[in-house]
Amino acid sequence: MGLTWAPWVSVSEGSSTPAGSVTAVPWGNLLALFIADPIGGIFTASGNAEQGWGDGWSSVAEGSTMPGAPVTAVALPNGRFALFIANPIGAIFTASGNAAQSWGDGWLPGPDNYRTMPGAQVSAVALANGRFALFMAGPDGGIYYASGNTQQGWGSGWSLVADNDHTEKGAPVTAVAHADGRIALFMADSNGVVNAAFGNAEQGWGNGWSPVAGGSTMPGAPVTAVALANGRIALFIANSYGVVNAALGNAEQGWGDGWSPVADGCAMPGAPVNAVALANGRFALFLADPNGGIYTASGNTQQGWGDGWSPVADERIVPGAPVTAVALASARFALFVTDSKGAVLTTFELSIDATKTENRIYVFRPGGVATGSVFTSWAPLVAAMFAVQGRKILEFDDSIVSPCVIPPGVWPMYDVVWAGFGPRYGVPRTIVEIQNGATFMHLRMIGGQITIVNKATTTSPVSDFSADRDQVQIGLRDDCGNTQIVNQGSVAMFNLEGNSALFFVQNCLFGMPTPGVDSIFPLIRHTGPSLLTINLLGQNQTGPNLVKSEPGAAVLFAALSGAAQVAYEQQKYWDPDLSNKNKLRFGPVNRIQRQVLPLPPLAAALSSQGIGQVMGAGLTLPNALIRCDGSGAGFTQVLPQIAGGFTFGSSTPPTPLYSGGQELVVAEVAGGAGLRVAPTVGDTIDLGAGSVPIAAHGSRTFVSDGESNWITTAVVP
Repeated sequence: MGLTWAPWVSVSEGSSTPAGSVTAVPWGNLLALFIADPIGGIFTASGNAEQGWGDGWSSVAEGSTMPGAPVTAVALPNGRFALFIANPIGAIFTASGNAAQSWGDGWLPGPDNYRTMPGAQVSAVALANGRFALFMAGPDGGIYYASGNTQQGWGSGWSLVADNDHTEKGAPVTAVAHADGRIALFMADSNGVVNAAFGNAEQGWGNGWSPVAGGSTMPGAPVTAVALANGRIALFIANSYGVVNAALGNAEQGWGDGWSPVADGCAMPGAPVNAVALANGRFALFLADPNGGIYTASGNTQQGWGDGWSPVADERIVPGAPVTAVALASARFALFVTDSKGAVLTTFELSIDATKTENRIYVFRPGGVATGSVFTSWAPLVAAMFAVQGRKILEFDDSIVSPCVIPPGVWPMYDVVWAGFGPRYGVPRTIVEIQNGATFMHLRMIGGQITIVNKATTTSPVSDFSADRDQVQIGLRDDCGNTQIVNQGSVAMFNLEGNSALFFVQNCLFGMPTPGVDSIFPLIRHTGPSLLTINLLGQNQTGPNLVKSEPGAAVLFAALSGAAQVAYEQQKYWDPDLSNKNKLRFGPVNRIQRQVLPLPPLAAALSSQGIGQVMGAGLTLPNALIRCDGSGAGFTQVLPQIAGGFTFGSSTPPTPLYSGGQELVVAEVAGGAGLRVAPTVGDTIDLGAGSVPIAAHGSRTFVSDGESNWITTAVVP
């Protein structure tokens, strides 16, 4: 079975610097991550891409270093971590604990008799009795070590490993523990020569630094070292030309055949090469190439490197930036990088051969049993779809756990149609909740039987609109099932910015509240010069304040079906001075069969017809014919208030309907001469506040201007 990479996604919107360092350490079934953010604050998050990242990022006792600097983490037996950093003045500090149990006394000073460069790497090796061996390159390029801990002290502090070579100031020093208690050290000296030293604080460092088989890289560049069971060590570097080289051996037994290239791999000169040990003496390597592409290769120098280097998903980062890799179960890996904007991203290998499946329907069923095309975790589902070319249907099923929650991350939706499992007994639609931080690439098709609740508060879930007037299709599925999309987060679900777009919306509750499902904020946002056209098809209900239009943007509600209904209030979130109020337009509504009130065989009305009744003869929608009996003393039929008198929807209270261009016909059908028609207080008929008569067997047709005036378009004497 082949392996495919999941798409790169954000780690709970974490941020460092471009080419910043991400430390990842296994923590039970989860991973613990550590970064230095863009201002140097030290933060941690725990979880994984499949299960999410819990509460997201939290500060590690308000510690600080340089922006994007490395944070060294050593796992302790009780689920805690020991962290080491060089602060902004190069002093070494340490903290221990975890995010769940706190960080104890916070950051405490390490050995204080010497410093390194601000934000430089501090290497740490766990020793017996809770002690640590620390290594760093000082401002003079010398390699220094210290041992101890905060409880027992740091002995005599920092001491020089050996004085027969040095590296660049603050350069990384790689330390690997040996079974006999000694430690192997590796560094690239000031000439780029790869050197090793072997020993410890108690026994000394032997002959000091010695070259490793003539290998060379850039001065002060990182040297990756992986310890093997037989006492040998595998080394990996990117040499001064960017060629990836490997060597295997140790200082006592030599370095065998010396350095050899890894399948013609190429990185930036001196760039880091991440290596993870596999079974049978093989390794998995990861790097960022000169174009910023992320590549991997597996094998070893004896058996070769298989098919060579292959790309990891589709992401570009800073050329030569670090790629952090952690081994997972089933010989899989999780990778972490920071992109060109500093966002912390992750991907992982997925143990399915999704590229060979003939299935095009995928089911997301939280709490269920994962089998075949049914997934219970979101990230593997997206990865499986991402690997398949052509149209896919994603069916959400909340029959076990409701709602279906989409976690934070960047999720590709190329050629994917969303749909819900329903309607089913007692459930009209599946409920899908979009958490803050979840964003979608190219989500343009949403089908039926689904209620989507946007909870985003900082980033709009769909914002990748082009300048070519993208189309979004909602409810246009073969089953024509009812769709509902509401916005409960403070940012719009769709953010066009200044781009124009066409929305085709059919049989949808579009921003329309229903009992128990509120829609509080605008569903769409755009800025000038965007032209947004919303084509309303079928029995479509459009809720209030659907769009937030910034100055210069324009909206057309194009009701292409006579059954389409649009809420009256649409400008609550527009610019306060209403300078773009004339940018809101309502397209024509096709005439449909008028409602008749009272409906025969009921007698004609002898009093003004009431408003707001859910059943019976209540007038709640325009395009109605009111049958009146004006005989005897007659009566006055009061027209509904234009702004709010017509309503639709099942929410309480119901939603006011926009009625511009809609008609009411009032007819006297009994031969009486006492019928008059008056506007509601605040409205007018032909700009007059008074009533108008209707002759026996006569009628008047009134058309709403959508604001406050009824225009008489026909009078039958």
